[in-house]
Amino acid sequence: MSKQEHLRLLSKIAFMYYMDNMSQQEISRRLNFSRSKVSRLLVEAREREIVQIHIDAPVTRCFDLEKQLEDKFGIEEAIIVPVYSEKEENILKSIGKAGADYLTDLVKDGMTIGFSLGRTLKFVTDFLSDNQQIDCDIVPIIGGNWPGIQADIDANTICQKAAEKLGGNYFPLYAPAIVADQQLKESILRDSTIQNVLNKALQPDITIASVGVESSFFAHANLLTEEEKDQLKKEGVVGEVACWFFNSEGEIPNLSIHNRVVGPSITEINKQSKVILVSGTDYKKEAIASALSGNWVDTLITDESVAEFLLNVREAVK
Repeated sequence: MSKQEHLRLLSKIAFMYYMDNMSQQEISRRLNFSRSKVSRLLVEAREREIVQIHIDAPVTRCFDLEKQLEDKFGIEEAIIVPVYSEKEENILKSIGKAGADYLTDLVKDGMTIGFSLGRTLKFVTDFLSDNQQIDCDIVPIIGGNWPGIQADIDANTICQKAAEKLGGNYFPLYAPAIVADQQLKESILRDSTIQNVLNKALQPDITIASVGVESSFFAHANLLTEEEKDQLKKEGVVGEVACWFFNSEGEIPNLSIHNRVVGPSITEINKQSKVILVSGTDYKKEAIASALSGNWVDTLITDESVAEFLLNVREAVK
């Protein structure tokens, strides 16, 4: 085992013990090590100061995987974070911190930044530094007021928090994400305030988005009619970005549900904007692969498990 591999092993065991709250016996069974070896490695992790008040993992980027993904999919940049924890929330936090660091380096005065919604993007804003002074505009690319989901993960809340931390201007979109019918949507879009926000949402310099997967579509069954559910299955839908559903090739099919979505599609946004997809964990890996096939992702921020899957799942279509 190389020195780098040994350091990664120490970090993984430290995360499992201190962050995932697994016992030494559970770790020994999971990794097929003796309990005494696990105990010895935990001591070494402390001696090497990998374990302090927090876990200071020595490897924060997987540069070799990043280059391979960039070459395979033709994207501008890939940022891959290593996976030490086995808990989904901890993986999402690592991805969110990478997204926050990337955004901070990228955003400049005069820029407009669009956000979709979701837990991963909430973590992006959690890790933004407070009291920055960047004269930028922050705009949601989809309405809020979702029934049945936490308020802190909708696009309006995420944008407000990002604006507060970056020192930018916040443009709320006071409309539901999905309305009852196309007629109501058309009526809402006639409002001049909403028109102004949606015009900004179509042309941000940067758009920070995450993907949803098939299992989440039906968690909020009241948002979709039975006919729409059947249509999603018929069209082979595998994921969505801000309620715009895409198939295995990353294409957005002509679906009736899209007539009720208040916000532009990611493919329309990508004509003017740099799209940064911040998304990870194993249960989203198929949807992420499909999104990359759609040619509307410029930068991918994900975890190393998803990255390895992407490199092996299929030939790139670019």
